[in-house]
Amino acid sequence: MTRSRIRPGARRREWFVTAAHGMYARADNETVRVPTADVHLKRLGESQTACGESTLGWQVFWLADPAACAELCRRCVAVIREGRPQAAKV
Repeated sequence: MTRSRIRPGARRREWFVTAAHGMYARADNETVRVPTADVHLKRLGESQTACGESTLGWQVFWLADPAACAELCRRCVAVIREGRPQAAKV
C-alpha cells in the first residue's frame, strides 16, 4: 500500500493513530504496540475518526509521527488536509 502523507504544516500533534486491533512489536530495542487493522486518525476524547468512522472499542497508538504510518486511511488524511472533520455516519 502506498504511503499517505499529511502536509508538513498540518497540526499533527492533535491527531492520533487509532485502529480496532493491534499487536506488540520490537522497534529500536523497545516493545511497542502497533496497529494491525485499518489505520485511522482521531482526536483524543472524540468517538469518531477524521473520516467519520466510529471508534468505540478501538485502541489509540502512541506513535511519535502518525504521518509515518504507511497505511493511513486516505479519507482521514484528506479531511485533515482540508481542515474539516466529516459528519457522523448514519
